[in-house]
Amino acid sequence: MYQNLSIKIIYLYLVFLCNIFFGYGFQILTFFNIPLNYIFLLLGLAIFQFNHSFLILKNLKLQGIILAWLLFNITKIILGIAEYGLIAIRDASFSIDILFLIITLNLLEPENIINKFNTLLKYCFIILIIFIFFWFAKSFVREFDIIVTSPTGQRANLFFNFQTLPLLCLWFSFYLLILKNEITKNNILSVFIFLVLTIFTLVIFQRRYIYLIYISIFILSLFLNPKKSLNLFLLILFGLISLPILNYINLIPDGYLGRADNISFFIDHLSSTFSKNISDYDMFAGARDTAEIRLFWWKNILSTNLSNYSYFFLGQDYGVSLTNFIVGKSIYVREPHNMYLTIFARTGLIGSFIYIILTYKLIIIWIEAYKISRKKMYLNENKILLFLMIYIISIYIGNISDSMLTSNYYSIIFNISWAIIIIVYLKLKKKNENFTNSQ
Repeated sequence: MYQNLSIKIIYLYLVFLCNIFFGYGFQILTFFNIPLNYIFLLLGLAIFQFNHSFLILKNLKLQGIILAWLLFNITKIILGIAEYGLIAIRDASFSIDILFLIITLNLLEPENIINKFNTLLKYCFIILIIFIFFWFAKSFVREFDIIVTSPTGQRANLFFNFQTLPLLCLWFSFYLLILKNEITKNNILSVFIFLVLTIFTLVIFQRRYIYLIYISIFILSLFLNPKKSLNLFLLILFGLISLPILNYINLIPDGYLGRADNISFFIDHLSSTFSKNISDYDMFAGARDTAEIRLFWWKNILSTNLSNYSYFFLGQDYGVSLTNFIVGKSIYVREPHNMYLTIFARTGLIGSFIYIILTYKLIIIWIEAYKISRKKMYLNENKILLFLMIYIISIYIGNISDSMLTSNYYSIIFNISWAIIIIVYLKLKKKNENFTNSQ
């Protein structure tokens, strides 16, 4: 039993750490033209037993909706492969990756989930700090990195592509605050880490979806704990106000678009998405042009899906590119920068309806788990639920401006996170029932 458990934990840690840090490079890493992520998936399906996983899903009334999602998409994948080849599997990755949720349910037991997951998060936090130092020396460390090439010819650094670093910095800016401490006078280190990682993320990466995620987390947290939320907001505001001072002593490097040396930079950047007067935001003209291109493709995809009943109800074929433009270093984009539109485009009204029901059921599970975890005796479970929800919210908000779940390195972590939330819920429900019966 101990040996089997060890294999399960090693499997989970490898999948989690490799995707969360190596991002796009790990996604396109293949052996015999099979992505390594799907080798892990096939191994997971072959090695581990799933009676326990399906029993959990059945008890939570999730089995039917997940099977409907899988059967619907597997049918479309088979038809797509017959027509367009293996590229259909790549287009359908967001629907396949839910299998990692099923696998993860069999890897962790409710009794030891807190310790195992806390250990994993501790490793992630330590590696993230190291990765940030590597980012400052990226021109040097990339000299020793491995370049991987996908079967379609796309290339990336395997270890130091830093694709996931913006979202990681955002997520783990809350790590010490949630998992280790609360905002009190005695946790200066937690506050310092939160402020440094937040300002680093905002100043260096300068992504509008990052701004929206922070805003969304703040708004939602107002309903959970208004006092702490306002404290966090004041911390971020203090950091942004201090930017001119940091710039004066030359401590602010140039970011993605330029030097963010005052709070107006972020306001103008977010406003450039909607402003018609580009001259007011010359620095962000390129960003606004990109937004206009996205709107063009969104309208084009909607028009195609509404053009006939088959596309409207079942979606376009896996294997057909939804867009045809290139970003970054010759990365060919097949999806619109909106995950919700991608789901409708690929699975139509039927698939979208299934996905909405599944999402609703998962959110209800988190809400019920959180309600139980608010009791003082479940403090550790409460912290895990809050920390994981930050990542879940980040993906849901990021999906508005990017098809994030079409990237394995986001989608796999997303599904693993939901599986852990389910296991924590089962643990809380059992403990709460035992406690109630003992009264």
